[in-house]
Amino acid sequence: MKNVKSVLALGLLVAGSAMGAEATFENHLNSTPIVSPAQIYQIEDIRTDFSLGVTNSEGTSKPEGSDEMKDTSSSTDLFAAGIYNIKAIGLRAGLIVNYGTGSDKSDQFDETTSKTVEAKEDVTNFVASPTVAMPVGPVVVGAAVDVTQSTAKPEDGDEAKVTYTTFRPGVLFQNKDLEAGLTYAGANHKTNEDDAKKLAVDEPARVTAHGRFAINRDVAAGAIIQNVHYKGLDEDTLKDQTRVKATGEFGMSALKLEGDLGYNTAFYKSKTEGFSEGTIGTMELGAAADYSVNKDTAVGGGLNYEFGSDKADGTKVAANELTVALRGNMKF
Repeated sequence: MKNVKSVLALGLLVAGSAMGAEATFENHLNSTPIVSPAQIYQIEDIRTDFSLGVTNSEGTSKPEGSDEMKDTSSSTDLFAAGIYNIKAIGLRAGLIVNYGTGSDKSDQFDETTSKTVEAKEDVTNFVASPTVAMPVGPVVVGAAVDVTQSTAKPEDGDEAKVTYTTFRPGVLFQNKDLEAGLTYAGANHKTNEDDAKKLAVDEPARVTAHGRFAINRDVAAGAIIQNVHYKGLDEDTLKDQTRVKATGEFGMSALKLEGDLGYNTAFYKSKTEGFSEGTIGTMELGAAADYSVNKDTAVGGGLNYEFGSDKADGTKVAANELTVALRGNMKF
């Protein structure tokens, strides 16, 4: 389910200070509402965030009168971030790191034996993201550069690698009760179709609008709308995808809760062009709970589940992905 990825919903809603004013919103940097580099304005002094998660996904395709074909993947994912507030100039700066390792398995038809065989591939991804954010007039301007290194090693083949960068600028308006922003992500990498030792990675450009409003000091509601430019990867078989998500945050003394509900549109061009378990529409459900051990330390965990199914010309396809993680943060 390579095109069906989700981000784990984890977060906090507590009081803090940001850009010289009281900030209503403060979240773990790997939580669902955090979609822009400008949102690190939340950091008061020095903060470290971390999480450890496991993701399992499965995609199936069942042509009428034929055996079911299955693709599965599993990974263990580490997230760590350190952000520092340079108060003299109001600049937040830091480094965010993601590391994932796992395997992909897919059923393939062997024409020589007329049987279905399983192909396995070990996959590793490492992403380092230097990130900054600073107030400019009434808004916060942020930027991040994701430096990605991916490695894939087929069970019976040579290892392939690729390194590329993704630039992510963002602008954010924020005050005590409101946050609204726009961010863009675009990679500089082109597919290496002629080099077997270079991994082909197609990363679509993304434009994301996001906002949330604090109903009171313990309750906030928000929305995230994203356009994923899959058409730019292959206009003959794919179209752009729209991803819409509603978020909610709730504080109850030392316990903080977060939930989200999302819908992602299908992005195959037609049911005869680009249709697969990886391009169908899906729903997403996310939930998390975090406990403040003291004013500087929080621990918690959460999960995210994405699922969908579709049918075309007698072929039934389905996809689902589950992520579970433990997380925490510390302030200094």
